[in-house]
Amino acid sequence: MSKYEMAVRISQVQNLVEERKYRKAAAVLSTIDVRQVKSQSELQTFAEVYVKTEQFEAAKAIYLRIYKRNRNKKVLYRLIYLAIRTNHLDEAEEFYEEFQDLNHSEQESLILRYRIDKAKGVPFNRLIETLERLKEEDYVEEWAYELAKLYQRAGREEECRRECEDIKLWFGDGEIVERAQALLDYLDEKVYPIEKCVHVPLHANCRCTIIPVTDEKLIAAYEKNHPDELESDIGQKIVDRITGISKQRKMFEQKVENINDICVRTLLTQSLERTTIKRAKGRKSKYSASEKTVYLAENAKVDTLAHELFHEIDDAYGLIENGSGVLETLILPMNYTPES
Repeated sequence: MSKYEMAVRISQVQNLVEERKYRKAAAVLSTIDVRQVKSQSELQTFAEVYVKTEQFEAAKAIYLRIYKRNRNKKVLYRLIYLAIRTNHLDEAEEFYEEFQDLNHSEQESLILRYRIDKAKGVPFNRLIETLERLKEEDYVEEWAYELAKLYQRAGREEECRRECEDIKLWFGDGEIVERAQALLDYLDEKVYPIEKCVHVPLHANCRCTIIPVTDEKLIAAYEKNHPDELESDIGQKIVDRITGISKQRKMFEQKVENINDICVRTLLTQSLERTTIKRAKGRKSKYSASEKTVYLAENAKVDTLAHELFHEIDDAYGLIENGSGVLETLILPMNYTPES
């Protein structure tokens, strides 16, 4: 690759990062020999792409190159984070000791200490002590909610309630406040109507559980309005509303596992991870690029979900030609016969 071609592709990566199109940036980055790149700012941009696309080993390799030339606090912070994500906890401890020598912020030290200890699986009470010290330094809603979750897991419910109430008082509204309210509702075993039910998981390592609650009055009213349906039909409708998409998704994952072509299997698996699956209101399934969501009809088959995910893949990698996707046209004749 010539220097000019290299410069053009690096510029493409930088522009895509500015637009937060990290997967497209990763596709361009895969064509660049990063060993030939010397600029620290460009290497940091590459590392950001790798982190955003969860290629943590590649990101760590780049930061190690930067670290050899410039041993500063910011680089060490990223190396500790990446050592944790790649499960190299002894390495994370070594970087942490060096970070402590350079760092004058108690807040940053406590956050890193917490991340390392959490990855090691230390007891909840030790993690709580670290976050309580962090709370004394600065009350940040992300870590306040993390502390509330730890109180709940450690069986310290009253402290959990107080922390959730503090979050609501100090921060007023927003996603974290909603999560704190949901945690309070969980402690109170609050009952939601199905159409207003909260979605789990609420957070990483969430242990919240949703279970169906039988309301005899509602069932009696339904039976009165639908006299031709059996009780088993009513029960099946409730089960379908709660688990229908999960069942379709599981069937799809099982079929994908049996695809011989590893490229197709990988494309579909990654697309499924990126995409939200929701129930379509009508009988027709569709993919919404703006919402990154597949709306799946109740009677949709496995191949329908594959068909819609190929729209997502086309969109993710910019493989659109004259308003329609091209990747499915190339691949599906060998693997699927999607529904029309």
